[in-house]
Amino acid sequence: MSKFSGSSSPQSISEDIYDRANELAALSDNLRHSLSRFQPKPIGDFHEIIKKKRKSLEMSGELVAELSGISTTAYRNIEANKTSPKLDTVLAISETLGLNLCII
Repeated sequence: MSKFSGSSSPQSISEDIYDRANELAALSDNLRHSLSRFQPKPIGDFHEIIKKKRKSLEMSGELVAELSGISTTAYRNIEANKTSPKLDTVLAISETLGLNLCII
C-alpha cells in the first residue's frame, strides 16, 4: 500500500514528498561526487589507453591482438590511431587488457 493513501493528511503528504526530494538530492550529489573521482577518459583516447595498459602489463601487441581475436595489423592500426575500432573490437581489447568501460 502506498504511503500516500487517502488516510494521510495533505500536510503529511507534503512532508513525505519534501523528505523524499531531499533524499534524492543527496543521492544525486553522491553520484556526482563519485563520477568526479572516477574521471573517465573519452573513447577518442582509446588508442593511448590501450597502449599504456599493454605496456604496463608487459604484453606485446601481437599477444593482445591474438587474445582479442583480431589481426596484429588491425591492433597496430588501432593503437596507432589510424583506424577507429567497432564496439565489439573495443570490448574484446578492453577485456583482454582488463579495462572497464563506462558509458555516460
